[in-house]
Amino acid sequence: MMKRMKHYPVKGIIAAIATLFTGSWASDALQGGLPFKEFWTFPPQYVWVVRLAIIAFFIFSFLMLYQYRISFFPVKSLSRDEVTPHKCLIIPVSTPYPVNKADDVLIRVENGAHKISVKKTGTMIEVPQQDITHDIQLLEGTRWSWQQMLRCIEPHKDRLKHIYLIGSPCLAGDEKKGSYNSLCAAEFLINCYLKNSNVKVHKHPAPVDFEDFDGLTDAFNKAIAGFRQEGISEKHIIIDITGGQKPASIAGAIVTLDKNVTFQYVQTIPDTAGKYKVLAYDAIIQPPTF
Repeated sequence: MMKRMKHYPVKGIIAAIATLFTGSWASDALQGGLPFKEFWTFPPQYVWVVRLAIIAFFIFSFLMLYQYRISFFPVKSLSRDEVTPHKCLIIPVSTPYPVNKADDVLIRVENGAHKISVKKTGTMIEVPQQDITHDIQLLEGTRWSWQQMLRCIEPHKDRLKHIYLIGSPCLAGDEKKGSYNSLCAAEFLINCYLKNSNVKVHKHPAPVDFEDFDGLTDAFNKAIAGFRQEGISEKHIIIDITGGQKPASIAGAIVTLDKNVTFQYVQTIPDTAGKYKVLAYDAIIQPPTF
């Protein structure tokens, strides 16, 4: 959940007010006048000293305003915590086929069901076998990209209501280079693990180049807008930025800046207990609060 930051640029405000008043006084002094002459009279021999002091005070106030100008800039913050369960998860889906060993993964359709096999220590193992936690461990050592996708889903499995999948385009003649054509297999796999949760899986209607920043932000915003139309608050929406290329991760983070939406990342290196943590990030940029 977004943390509202309190930011009071008191020093900047004082410097701005001082500059405003001393600027007026300095203008009078340069024109031969003096401020507050209605209240007291300065001895003639000290008039020039007073004028120099007023001009010096104006210069000092202006320099202070320049120094504290940063206090009027937007507030920036990035919080990081272990993820908490969310209702809606948006996932840019990586291709399920390894770049160098595409044959290590086999996806086929038999009798209307997807059959997914992944090579492990020379043997092809089929998934799903049991629950999502079991199969994440079963796939350990395969470095299959969809194992990370399962990890990104696992913390939310008991609360999820919607998953939105975004796929990358598949090159003509090389269908294993993108993920869009594999979204049905991903949907099948997710439904097998979350069959008792009544989760609705949505697929983005067209492939998105994961290096196309504008296309990615449009896809993320479309997913968020769809969830909002269903009456779901932004605080219940999270974007996974583990899959895809770096522009996909950047776009997923940027989209959350002006929204109460967070993003998450699955660590690629386990902690000392062997756990791959799923971390939630909340990036905030907002004007100063008065």
